[in-house]
Amino acid sequence: MDGSQPSVLPTDLCDVLGTAAAPIIVDLRSDANLAAIDRLVPGAIHRSPEDVERWWRELPPSRSVVVYDRGGGPASESVVGELARHGIDAGTLAGGFAGWHKRGLPTCRNIRLPRKWVTRGHPKIDRIACPWLIHRFINPLAEFLYVPADRVRAVAQETGAGHDRARRGHRPPRSRARMRRAGRDLAWPLHQLSGRS
Repeated sequence: MDGSQPSVLPTDLCDVLGTAAAPIIVDLRSDANLAAIDRLVPGAIHRSPEDVERWWRELPPSRSVVVYDRGGGPASESVVGELARHGIDAGTLAGGFAGWHKRGLPTCRNIRLPRKWVTRGHPKIDRIACPWLIHRFINPLAEFLYVPADRVRAVAQETGAGHDRARRGHRPPRSRARMRRAGRDLAWPLHQLSGRS
């Protein structure tokens, strides 16, 4: 790295994971490289560096961004430059995913999940906790729609969103079961995050 791009140390990023101060984390590795390892930094979204002109608009302008590729190379630097050109505060992860993994820092499986979720309105604690978990550790860009119970399926079909499939009672639907599996799959105990805001 030539020093012109801001760089974030893996340990510094790890310290803010799961907090309100955490940046949006973007994994820029190739599909083949990601498939070979099948692990991400918790909360990272996978995007192609070649498509940055398409996906930069979905990033919240109020959040900083940290990008990483396999080893902290030119793909990360190029994307940071492009994001900066659009006014987004961005930096690279020093050493890329290899540097993160080498330090034994937390990772999670790469799980393909919908970006939009529909669930019943007037949420109980579990339907508040799930969005929190998803936003903090799985997909910071996820959107949640709370609708009347009788409209859940219709709204999900209209929007193409994942939805709460429970018909009655409090059975965990498949979508929430997947989220629990994703949370369990973090290679870092979630109980260590207690007390973080």
